[in-house]
Amino acid sequence: MKRDVRRFSVRQKTPRMRFPVDMLRYDACYPAGEGESAKTVRALEYEDVGEVELVGHSDQPHARYPTRARWESFGWEVQS
Repeated sequence: MKRDVRRFSVRQKTPRMRFPVDMLRYDACYPAGEGESAKTVRALEYEDVGEVELVGHSDQPHARYPTRARWESFGWEVQS
């Protein structure tokens, strides 16, 4: 089965919102590179990092990810 790969970005709705690490598991995604990984670490310390680019994978052809409402419940919004 072909895996669906999707790139998207999340942005802090309010500066200094802690990065919701569990969302990486929930949406089956990971930071798009070393620089993006560093941003997630800084956001764990409540730093203002702006936008973080992520890559998601799914074996489900019609998966509904990223889960926008769930990201927003943690103070982050999906950009693309």
